[in-house]
Amino acid sequence: MIPVSQEVGQQQMVVMPPPVLGQASSACAQSSVASTTAQQYPVDTIMTNTPCLLLYPVGRAGKTKEVAKAQVHLARGLFEEKPIPIGYACVQVEQLLKSSYEDNEIDFSTADGKSCLGECVGTTILWHKRDILLVDHVPLATQALPSTEPREASPAAPFSREPTP
Repeated sequence: MIPVSQEVGQQQMVVMPPPVLGQASSACAQSSVASTTAQQYPVDTIMTNTPCLLLYPVGRAGKTKEVAKAQVHLARGLFEEKPIPIGYACVQVEQLLKSSYEDNEIDFSTADGKSCLGECVGTTILWHKRDILLVDHVPLATQALPSTEPREASPAAPFSREPTP
C-alpha cells in the first residue's frame, strides 16, 4: 500500500499503511544462522600446547591490550567437567605482563572460585579464542617440510657482500 496524503484544513496529513507482520522473521532467521556458524581462529590449528599472549578488551572500539603470557592447551570438549563454550579455549596463565592487570575479570570463574586474572597465574582457565595471540606460530598449512638436502642459492639473486651502488 502506498502512503496516502490528505489535506485537513491548513495541514497535510500522511497516512502510512500498517506494518506487515511476519516479514522480519526471515531477517532474524538469517542472523541466527550466521551466529551459530563456528568461526575459525588460529588457535584451532595448533597440534601441541603453544605459547601465547592473552589479550583483554579495552573500551568500545574493539581494541585490546596484551595482559599475560600463557600456554594454549589442546583441550577439546570439557573443562572442569563442563562443556567448553563455543569460541573459548583452555589456557594456562604463566605470567602477567603488568601487576595492574591482576584485577582484570575473567569470563568464567574457575571451579575453586578464582575470577580475576591475577589469581589465575599457574592455573588453567577459559579464554576467548579471538583474544589469544599465538607466539611464533606458523599454521600447519604453510609450514614447509624439512629437507634433507642443502638448499642452493637462487640463480636470480646471487649472494654478494659488496654494497650496491
